[in-house]
Amino acid sequence: MHRRGEFHELTSLDIFPKISEKKKSNEISGETLGRIGRVTLKKIVFAGLPLLILLLAVTVGLNFLEQKQVIDTVRKDDGVVYFAGDVFMKSIINDQAFYHLEINHLNQFFPVRKNKDTIRIITTGASFALGQPWVYLLPNGEGSIPEYIKADLQERFPKRHFEVINAAQEAQNSFRVKQIVEQLLMTDPDIILVMMGNNEGYVPKTRFNQSLHKWIVYRSLKKTLLSKPQLSERSYFAPQDEDYKKIEKGFQDNVRSIVEMAGCHSVRLILTAMPINLRYYGNQPPLNDIDIPFPENDPHIDEGDRLRENGEYEKAIAQYAKSRNQGFAARLIAQCYEALGDAETAKTYYRIYTQQIPLNRTRPSFNDFIRRICREQNIALLDLEQAIESLSPDGIADPDLFIDYCHMSKKGYFLMGREAARVVAENLPIPEGEYLRNPQPSLDDLLRKMNWSVQEKW
Repeated sequence: MHRRGEFHELTSLDIFPKISEKKKSNEISGETLGRIGRVTLKKIVFAGLPLLILLLAVTVGLNFLEQKQVIDTVRKDDGVVYFAGDVFMKSIINDQAFYHLEINHLNQFFPVRKNKDTIRIITTGASFALGQPWVYLLPNGEGSIPEYIKADLQERFPKRHFEVINAAQEAQNSFRVKQIVEQLLMTDPDIILVMMGNNEGYVPKTRFNQSLHKWIVYRSLKKTLLSKPQLSERSYFAPQDEDYKKIEKGFQDNVRSIVEMAGCHSVRLILTAMPINLRYYGNQPPLNDIDIPFPENDPHIDEGDRLRENGEYEKAIAQYAKSRNQGFAARLIAQCYEALGDAETAKTYYRIYTQQIPLNRTRPSFNDFIRRICREQNIALLDLEQAIESLSPDGIADPDLFIDYCHMSKKGYFLMGREAARVVAENLPIPEGEYLRNPQPSLDDLLRKMNWSVQEKW
């Protein structure tokens, strides 16, 4: 049995040295582990360096080949949503720097340094904004809304010089347009007119997914490894995400981003409520069976059709209202109300049909959102939906002004271009008195002035 003093002596002489030795041992172990970690890190760096150099070389090489148009790394389906390149390339012409538009085939050039007396207006969006198909079928971009705007403004303000750049491209949605607008704002525009809303439906999974598509190696691998759908398997219309709220939110977020970017650059922005061909129901005949599947085994649709053919429209409406295929049934109900002479109610049901079955068209709710944000943010609104309805006898967009779901006849584009020119003129950075100087020219005035070759029966 130890005495108290002996226990204290044992503690101080025996246990403490052991703790000190353990601490020293841990310090040695820590130094060793640190040295091993540094060696391992160096090995990893030296092992990964050749791979990084290889990826860099492949990236540079693929970029060079794509710029020379030897290869194209963008899958057709991805091109609707993702934008990976540059909107403009710079060229030197007679010792002056010019922007060369790269996203469509109109071959447009304009100076990098804008003249102080020049008003630069850029329009963008998808194929409607581009002016398809006439912009490619007719010389000098005739038939497109941007060309109508330019001709109209030049006629009304002869002392001014206008640059109206058509920066639209076919088959793209608001995710891609937003990325394009970001680059357009760097070219010192006075006004940007955005006409978008068609082709919505596909939503990128994440923002990282959008960034990843900017890397040409990823795009190349994706295009090479993923099989290309056969034409019979490919729908004519944009695929629709099952979560409609995600589609709606994606469009609204993209509009808000464009509004914010324009505000940061102090550029006047004009947003568009798009014209909607409410009566449209696909190509006749359809391109393939998956374009617009007709409801099968629906007794209420079948009975409604029988009653409608017999002129019993109210009974037909009652049958259609019981259908489980609500979007399709709404179109048939609209046709019944048209037959009854109630165009206002018919338009309501056509809007329900279009909202649920867009077929590449702008959804009515998108236009409603555009109007709302323009009111809230004090942004200029180009309301082409209202314009085309006011030009139609029954208030429902005249299908004769369209050639398909959204592209228009030459007359349709002129009427929309005339309205666009009116709104642009009201937002020009010029004195108000100058705005009132000349009246808006008629179509005949423009055809004569511009020596255009429009010959279609109107």
